Amino acid sequence: MAAVPTLTADGVERATPPGDAPIAEVAGGVTGVGHALAERATTTNWVCSPLSLAYAFAMARAGAGGETAAEIDRVFGFPEHGLHGAFNAIAQATATAHVRVANGLFTQHGLPVGAAFLETLAAHYGSGVHPVDFGRDGAEVINAWVHDATAGRIPRLFDALSPRPSWCSPTRSTSRPSGATRSSRRRRPTSTSRPPAVRCGCR
Repeated sequence: MAAVPTLTADGVERATPPGDAPIAEVAGGVTGVGHALAERATTTNWVCSPLSLAYAFAMARAGAGGETAAEIDRVFGFPEHGLHGAFNAIAQATATAHVRVANGLFTQHGLPVGAAFLETLAAHYGSGVHPVDFGRDGAEVINAWVHDATAGRIPRLFDALSPRPSWCSPTRSTSRPSGATRSSRRRRPTSTSRPPAVRCGCR
């Protein structure tokens, strides 16, 4: 299995969530995204995890600015202050002996990654950045990370970095996430946080 390279902030430990973290505001925004997606669904046979989407974009938001940051905030209803502390609080409150929140952020190998960005990821998400070569071994590295993060329950997410992941191939039998719904037309995952840098969808 491919090794997963990781850039992290040295000496930064996971922060204790502040007592005034805007959890309710973040939760309201995430719920709103879920309802918006449901209203746009073209079938009743679908599954979505708005929290997974929100986590992925919150991590990306830590390094965003200008119009990009404003657009992310608008879509997800993110608060002006305390965003990352709120997600930290949600993750730590959700974690149990059987449940943990795992999110990976993948960037193209060679792109510069700011120290402040890495510090935010380490302190509030317990994470770093995984630089990969999307044109060479990106799929293998992401698959290895997913396999480890899900304790093998999702053994493989991509055959290659293309618009069609392995679990929605209509022409051959492939591994699919445990609990995924099955229909005559397509297969969908139950809950996966896809890296913001990778665009993927079943067609």
